[in-house]
Amino acid sequence: MNQPSVTAWWREPLVHFLVLGALLFVVNSFWDQWFPSQGNIVVNEGRVRMLAENFRRTWQRPPTSPELDGLIEEHIRDEILTHEAQRLGLDRDDTVIRRRLRQKLEIITEEAAASAQATDAQLQDYLTKHADDFRGESRVAFSQIFLDPTKRGARIDADLKALLEQAQRRVTSTNWQKLGDQLFVLKPDYALSGEREVATIFGADFASALLDLKPGEWSGPVRSGYGVHLVKVNQVEAARPVTLADVRPLVEREWRNAQRKAGTEAQYQQLRAGYQIVVKRPQPTAP
Repeated sequence: MNQPSVTAWWREPLVHFLVLGALLFVVNSFWDQWFPSQGNIVVNEGRVRMLAENFRRTWQRPPTSPELDGLIEEHIRDEILTHEAQRLGLDRDDTVIRRRLRQKLEIITEEAAASAQATDAQLQDYLTKHADDFRGESRVAFSQIFLDPTKRGARIDADLKALLEQAQRRVTSTNWQKLGDQLFVLKPDYALSGEREVATIFGADFASALLDLKPGEWSGPVRSGYGVHLVKVNQVEAARPVTLADVRPLVEREWRNAQRKAGTEAQYQQLRAGYQIVVKRPQPTAP
């Protein structure tokens, strides 16, 4: 029996069909890689309404028909160029884009966490655990005598000692207010003021030092941003413990901030668990 030749086999229509089918399969498999699809840009009614509403909020009036056409065309341009940039991989190694995408995802998570409503029990628990952050302020009333280092120069230490003796002798009189140097932004006497208020005027170190002075006596020197002072504490009110009713808005704000941070971290850890992470550190170089 004669075997069919290769030429005869190749002329069979079934062979042609099978080869053509295989060729079409290969071409179809690689078509998207060779000739990427440009995709479709659909601007639906909701998007058009959003473009018009954004225009109205900015300009306090609805867009005209030509203006709306321009908005739509600008949106289409933005979509096309964005798609092309992504197709070319321009977003992959761009630090700014990566950071922006991360921020957007974190914002979504934070907003979800911030929508939770705190109960009184939760706020009280937060206040108890962070009591130092919400403590009340000590308040102090005091008098001060200012000495300007730029005027006194090297003799300021001797002047301080002499003025301190004078002030202590005149503790019951009113003419002590004429001692020292005058500075229009400073007053000789200050009524009961919170520590933060005093720090705003004289600086944090000055405000802190006041609470360590013995009331009713002239003491010093106490330094501030202006120079040096002799100070007499007239009255002190110790900080009182605060209740939730006193600081509820502040506690609620901080509780929400804590919820945002916790929610963001929890979501990250959940996402991280879905990745196999391999870190290859460079070998340390020899000294």
